[in-house]
Amino acid sequence: MNRIFGLSAVAFKEWSLICDALAAGIQSVILRKGGIAEGQRGFYFKHDRFWLYPTQFHTQKALISSASMNQVAASRYQETSPDIGEPILLDLFATIERKKKIDHWETVKKLENFHIWNEEIIRERFNYEKNSSLWFAFIRVYRTENPLFLQMNRSFQGCRSWIKLPDEAERDRAFHPILSDEKFAKLLTAIEQIL
Repeated sequence: MNRIFGLSAVAFKEWSLICDALAAGIQSVILRKGGIAEGQRGFYFKHDRFWLYPTQFHTQKALISSASMNQVAASRYQETSPDIGEPILLDLFATIERKKKIDHWETVKKLENFHIWNEEIIRERFNYEKNSSLWFAFIRVYRTENPLFLQMNRSFQGCRSWIKLPDEAERDRAFHPILSDEKFAKLLTAIEQIL
């Protein structure tokens, strides 16, 4: 078990199936264009340390590659979004090791073996709005056996990537990395060669 110093009271909203892939070590990257409510500046990785907040999106299974379907078919998260007042459990924490705005489709295409999204949804995100680009983050994911328990509230809703959490999220916890140091270093080398 590791101690992560400087835990953050912020969470990054991501599809529950992607959180499953991150928790299983199948994926260690995030590709994001941004939500509708990202503000005037648009999306960017404004936090380098965050909790992962799994979100429900009813068509997400259709938007992952068929090769990945069996690996994440049994989601550990509930199938529907919780109602106001219902419990939410957060047990994954991430630190960004590399981040970059990618504006060449060829580079994005070379990353296809590092995530479970299908090409159609990634191309749609890349071409969304005027500027063809995506934000990329290579993250290290950790799990705690002492999760953060929250109650769903309105401030967690909406089409935005970042949400503010209660101060309890910064309380010291023990974590273990999803990938070993050796596997993670190997992945990082491969990613850096592409970037």
